[in-house]
Amino acid sequence: MKVLPFTIPKSGKAAIIVQEDQQEVFYERLHQHPEVQLSYIIKGQGTVFCKDSVHPYQAGDLILIPGGIPHVFNSQKQQEGLHHRISVFFESPWLTETIDRTPELTRLKSLYQHLERGYLWHGYSAKWKSSMNTLLKSRGINRFMAFMDLIPSLSRTDGEWLTSSDHTVPYDLTDSRRMTAVIDYTMNQFSQRIRLEELANEMAMTPSSFCKYFKKRTGKTYFGFLNEVRIEHACRKLIDQPEESVAQIAENSGFTNMANFNRRFKMGTGLTPREYKKQQKDQSSSN
Repeated sequence: MKVLPFTIPKSGKAAIIVQEDQQEVFYERLHQHPEVQLSYIIKGQGTVFCKDSVHPYQAGDLILIPGGIPHVFNSQKQQEGLHHRISVFFESPWLTETIDRTPELTRLKSLYQHLERGYLWHGYSAKWKSSMNTLLKSRGINRFMAFMDLIPSLSRTDGEWLTSSDHTVPYDLTDSRRMTAVIDYTMNQFSQRIRLEELANEMAMTPSSFCKYFKKRTGKTYFGFLNEVRIEHACRKLIDQPEESVAQIAENSGFTNMANFNRRFKMGTGLTPREYKKQQKDQSSSN
């Protein structure tokens, strides 16, 4: 699989494109397009890979994906119903130029870093859902006004960055194919023991060359990335399968040592697995 160029269907010269997807799984090929993508998840859950990081998503989340960045949604198939999202596409230069030329919008310049790195806001927001539905149903000036009404809320910083700040090296087609192969291998094998020699051999590289290559392309070590994937999987299982023991979830996530799992989990989330499980249970009870 390689990074595919993806063309967003447009009608005329519209600056704001809105698309609704209701499918068994969201488009599952690694792809990129020049437009920024803002997706509100109405139903479904899974993980989203964006350039150099992987994050879980669920219903109620809002995801901002920068233009020109390779990404893919790995949707978990549901027993009932379809995955459902509303996405807004727009070009970053158009928005930043609009803000730069309009004094009343000066405070929105704090949004620029979000447009460069991407952002993920967790949790339901009535305003997001209402705004995205309005955007879907409106046209012309009404759609523009609904879009500008939504934009200020995107400068919020109570979520998490979608990509690493120090990853500035662009992908060419060869890089895209190689990195996609690494991602595929990792997502298929993370629950097992991954040997660096075997992975490097899959990439037709020496272990040393592979480590240097991966660090240059992503700004992080491969095993640092692997631990992120494993911890994200463990977080999802702690929420989705509360009856399963922490030890079993750790093993199914690729950790063979509980002390290492607890340490890595706290480094990634700021909480121990049991604290995280309790926090999610308390939040669910209060909603």
